[in-house]
Amino acid sequence: MTKYKSKIDIGLILIVFCIIAISSVPMFVPEIVWLGIVIDLTVILIFLNIIYGTAYIIEEDMLTIRCGIFINKTIDIHDIVEVNKTKDMQSSPAISLDRIRLKLKNKETVMISPKDRDRFINEICSINKNINVHL
Repeated sequence: MTKYKSKIDIGLILIVFCIIAISSVPMFVPEIVWLGIVIDLTVILIFLNIIYGTAYIIEEDMLTIRCGIFINKTIDIHDIVEVNKTKDMQSSPAISLDRIRLKLKNKETVMISPKDRDRFINEICSINKNINVHL
């Protein structure tokens, strides 16, 4: 089993900090200070869960994609037909915009951002030698 953590973009972290700053506004209104605290704690907990819970795990010929409590998807590596580099901003289990898109036999795609992208690609290609890689 090999576990690849997600690469992390500072820009995406700054966006979350802006959200936390904006959600802190109710803490300056004495009557609803508790609401600001609840909102901030919720956002922080979700953010930490995503940061520390996003990983791509290769075990035998299966790839498990995890993104905190939100995504836990398993893909047969033999179903991957193509790997492309992308900076697509579409929502995906990736904490960086430096992503790769995995195209599957069923035309489905998934974007991920493994920290060690080259090693990740080499490992899935050693399992499925038919993957077309376009970086």
